[in-house]
Amino acid sequence: YEISTRDWSSDVCSSDLNGAGAILAGALVDRATISDANLSGANLAGASLLHLAASGANLHRANFAATLLVGADFSKANFSEACLIGANLSEASLIGVNLSEACLVGANLSKANLDGADLSGANLTGANLTGAMLSRANLAGANLNGVAGLDQ
Repeated sequence: YEISTRDWSSDVCSSDLNGAGAILAGALVDRATISDANLSGANLAGASLLHLAASGANLHRANFAATLLVGADFSKANFSEACLIGANLSEASLIGVNLSEACLVGANLSKANLDGADLSGANLTGANLTGAMLSRANLAGANLNGVAGLDQ
């Protein structure tokens, strides 16, 4: 189904939202809470989701290409096989997040907290990790070509 709302702000709160396959491309969201939501396969390309609280959300194979996610909380969310090409996740909380096999080409992860994140097999080509916290992160098999801010 398609959610066509262009300005979805503030007091949106759902702990059991099921939007699998939803289309939110270009949506504007500020300070919403969608913790534990199922947005598997959703299209959020080009959306502006500032300070979104989405801990534990299922975002498997979701499209976040060129999405603005500054300061969002995705702790323990599942982004496996998701498309995050050119996404801006600066200052985001990605603690314990599953980003295995995700495409993060050119993504901005500066100052993001990736403590305990699973980035195994992820494509981080040209991503910016300047100031990112990567303690306990799993980078096994990840493509790190041209990554900025990563201590080699």
